[in-house]
Amino acid sequence: VPRWCFSWEGGAASSEGPDAAGGFLSPLTADPGIMLGRPAWRRPDYELYAWDQFPSVLFFDTRDYAVQDAFFKRLAFFAEKKGYRGRLARDREIDSQHGFNAYDYRGETLGAFFSLAEETGFPLNPHEELLRDILLANGIIAQQTGGLYTGGNGAVISISMESPDYLRRQFIVHEGLHGIYFTQPEFREEVERVYAGTDPRCVDFLLGYFDVTPTLAYDLADTYLVQNEFMAYLLQQPLGAAEAYFADQIANRIYINRYHPELAQYVRDTRARGLCEAAAKLSDFLTQKWNLEAGRVWKTHQ
Repeated sequence: VPRWCFSWEGGAASSEGPDAAGGFLSPLTADPGIMLGRPAWRRPDYELYAWDQFPSVLFFDTRDYAVQDAFFKRLAFFAEKKGYRGRLARDREIDSQHGFNAYDYRGETLGAFFSLAEETGFPLNPHEELLRDILLANGIIAQQTGGLYTGGNGAVISISMESPDYLRRQFIVHEGLHGIYFTQPEFREEVERVYAGTDPRCVDFLLGYFDVTPTLAYDLADTYLVQNEFMAYLLQQPLGAAEAYFADQIANRIYINRYHPELAQYVRDTRARGLCEAAAKLSDFLTQKWNLEAGRVWKTHQ
């Protein structure tokens, strides 16, 4: 990636230096493209960034999936996984299960998670306690009278160094798009409009994929989650790559063909035209509003 994709400057949030546990509360302000270059970190296990274009979006970049899961895996089950949403799973319930290889959460969800832990006396791990402190310090959540938490302004997203370069690039885009969705009401409105106008069989195909793929298992009853993921899957790759991604990759995967073979065949036969058209509409919106596009959430020049 060319150097001009990056910007880098020291950030100043609510506190300076590390907290008592050795974790930095203040993010470095950066364009997401800086992470593609794998810069030096202030500590060995993770680095924390604030997106320069959307400062209320925090990026965690972790050394490996184990560190990332320590911060976010329980949150994933609380926020997204069928059969677990709305409750705090014990380690023994989820240790053998897959979370995600990248994560994203809005302030409202984070506040609910930490409020439930406070109300029930649930034992959080040290990484989750550090995450709570970072979120408080940067206004992503706020503590109310009585010790409970509410969503503040912003969102948090995470990727890992353990992901190979091609996946890191895709995850930075995918998770970055979620950050925009969480924090920009006009983008959510455009996603809702495009979602409603997309070929229904293509929508059913993608929702079926979300539902039956064991590593995803999204709760389709959550419309906000469904539309957010619909958008991110459409836009995580450049427009020129969308047809092959949906028609040649996803439509040929085992679980979607086992449970929804007719929908998979339809997407192959139509070369995912409905999904590609929806992606183009959303990409145009990103370009007009923020000079971003499908497959890119970093600056093209400085």
